[in-house]
Amino acid sequence: MDMVDKADALALYMGRTYPATVAPDSGGYFAQHPDLPGCMTEGRTEAEALENLEAARELWIETRLENGYSVPEPAV
Repeated sequence: MDMVDKADALALYMGRTYPATVAPDSGGYFAQHPDLPGCMTEGRTEAEALENLEAARELWIETRLENGYSVPEPAV
């Protein structure tokens, strides 16, 4: 996959809605995308955790694409 294809694929996956979970954790919040194994982060507030999760999702998907791995579709 060349750079243009990767950029298009990244934009496509970033446009999809992946379910997220957020839970209190050690004085902050833990957030993850269950459909994207290992895509998780933390934040001081629930909103910060979700904002961080957006950045983590982009990096997660980008890394998968760069390494030739598939990206799961959202379960819902």
